[in-house]
Amino acid sequence: MVKTIKALPPIPEKLFFTISEASKLCGVKPHVLRYWEQEFSSLRPAKRRGGRRNYQRKDIEVIRKIRELLYQQGFTITGAKQQLHLDRSEEMVSLENTLEQEIPRVVERQQFVEQVIQPKAQIQQATVSHVQPTAVQNGNADKLINQMITELQELLISLKM
Repeated sequence: MVKTIKALPPIPEKLFFTISEASKLCGVKPHVLRYWEQEFSSLRPAKRRGGRRNYQRKDIEVIRKIRELLYQQGFTITGAKQQLHLDRSEEMVSLENTLEQEIPRVVERQQFVEQVIQPKAQIQQATVSHVQPTAVQNGNADKLINQMITELQELLISLKM
């Protein structure tokens, strides 16, 4: 029982929306939004002084999803809550799968960085031990170390780490 409803306007690139703006963007009246806030735990807009609501983009997206479930797909409030919960669960599983795929890449990058940093520390140590005492007293050792570090960084950039 899918109903066709007038297309909604695109969501503007703003940080916050008033309840009247959210109402227009989602095609529901303000009193409906206030009621949905009581019914759906995923819909919790921030409130300013005086209790005025500040809806963010994620709130607008949740409202549109609720509207679709209730008005287009014919869900009851309880059914819409369950569907939103299922959608969030599927989203979490998807995020976990993505994380599991990324962990080996992160570990590989970390090992590469450690391989680069360890020789850099050895170079710094060697530079300090081979610099004449007068150079150390004049502060030239720090300049040499910084120059070598800069050269190593440029080399890493050129290798397109």
